[in-house]
Amino acid sequence: MKYFPLLVFIFLFHCTVYCQDDSKKPVGNIVKVKGRAYIKDPGKPQRELPAGDKKVPIFAGQELGCISKCSISFTVGQTERTITQGTYIIPNLLKRRPPSNDSISAGSKTRGAKDILLSPVEREVGVVRPESFKFRWKILRSGERLVNISPLTIWLNECKNVDNIWSESNIDYKQTYFSSEIVKDLLKKKQKLDTTESIEVVVASESFSKKQRFCFDIISVSDERRLQDELKQSDSYDDLVRHTERGYIFHKFKLYDDAAEEFEASLRISPSTDYLLAETIRTYYTLGDVDRIGELLKRLRDIVPKSPLYEEMLILTSPKGH
Repeated sequence: MKYFPLLVFIFLFHCTVYCQDDSKKPVGNIVKVKGRAYIKDPGKPQRELPAGDKKVPIFAGQELGCISKCSISFTVGQTERTITQGTYIIPNLLKRRPPSNDSISAGSKTRGAKDILLSPVEREVGVVRPESFKFRWKILRSGERLVNISPLTIWLNECKNVDNIWSESNIDYKQTYFSSEIVKDLLKKKQKLDTTESIEVVVASESFSKKQRFCFDIISVSDERRLQDELKQSDSYDDLVRHTERGYIFHKFKLYDDAAEEFEASLRISPSTDYLLAETIRTYYTLGDVDRIGELLKRLRDIVPKSPLYEEMLILTSPKGH
């Protein structure tokens, strides 16, 4: 019993440093630390991790980092990895979507290099939700020269007929996106309870020989309700994990534009986290946004040039991957 006070002190010290709210479950453990390293909770000062073997639980949103001559081995879910420089934000893998072996790109279906429209995505690729709907397009280039695609006209039809539902002319194409509250309200009225409604978007310009026409699906009311229920479950997380979780949820519901925005928000908080870059690349691959993919691939290469993750993204987004 003479060692009991000492044991209590050690437990309390350990809990003060490492224990979390019981409502949050650990997603992994620190396995081994060499050199000087630290762990940091969101909104709190960093704490140095002593060298040696550790069995410290780690939680989503925590940051691991190296100070000097550092090596941190840790597990997240069933995956073990090691960092020797920089920082690493712990992801929440409790609900993380499994890696997909059948990723598709909007550009691999009926859209091609000369098409301007990036979103809404086509029917059978993804869906859109009225609340966040917008048109998004790429700037066309001929070699190093920009192609003038102004004036730009966009309108909506029913896929099964040519009735014009809505139209807008002389859109500023250099902005690369256009959003309309009128269109959002219109699409909300088109939503059905348990089935998707299909709408055709038509894009025209003096630069095109033909109008570009694509059908897209609006998320059903019942799926929208399920989506909102899942989004609410991520509200209690800190900003980084919340945006990442929302990105996974939107991706699960095939709302790829919304997923891309959430992953971009995560990258603004943690711009050098490799798995966030990879998830954003995967999403833009589905959207067919070649320019953004190139920017993100370069960032990933600069961070982890020889990693399996970079090689995976390189293979996925290469022309052969299509």
